[in-house]
Amino acid sequence: FLKSLFTSLGNSKSLASIFPNVGIRNFKNNEETKAYVDSKYKDSPVSKQIFGNEGGMIIYDEQGNPSEIIINDKTSTATTLPHEVWHAILVKAFGENEALFKEFRDEIRKTLVQNGFTDIVDALDQFSSSPEYQASNKQAQEWLVEFGGLLTASGVTMENIKKPEVRNLLNQIKEIFNKITLEMFGYPAFLDYASPEQI
Repeated sequence: FLKSLFTSLGNSKSLASIFPNVGIRNFKNNEETKAYVDSKYKDSPVSKQIFGNEGGMIIYDEQGNPSEIIINDKTSTATTLPHEVWHAILVKAFGENEALFKEFRDEIRKTLVQNGFTDIVDALDQFSSSPEYQASNKQAQEWLVEFGGLLTASGVTMENIKKPEVRNLLNQIKEIFNKITLEMFGYPAFLDYASPEQI
């Protein structure tokens, strides 16, 4: 299923096909965001975690499955929705195995550096130095999720898929995914003949 998960990240239509019970709600500002959370989740720790000024947040049910994505239109950026979608995808794909996330993160970062995608690496390094990231107990997952959002926002799209550097990067990412999923499941995420377009 991973092949389908990573085909069109951040797209609400594809999200619905992967997580049919996950809704996306947009709010105009901090006040609307906080009012909705306080109303719907007043008896849950979630209401105490959201201050209203976050760009976005994914909410999980009691079983740990994603149930809703909340987007604050005032403070969100181009990477916010892809970032939250990747939370759901990565948890579904890898579970809560932080050691595995760290291995994957380190492989991705090395590949980005080798292929000259220093703008993404710089943005990831800046993200990693933020107080929120430093205080997180799921740093590897947060890093990977941000990578997904940056990859989507930076234009690794079908429009420039013919560029050699983009094709090379996607092929190397395919190899990293296959290495990880072979360790986890005993089979690769992508078939050998999977093209950059499919990835």
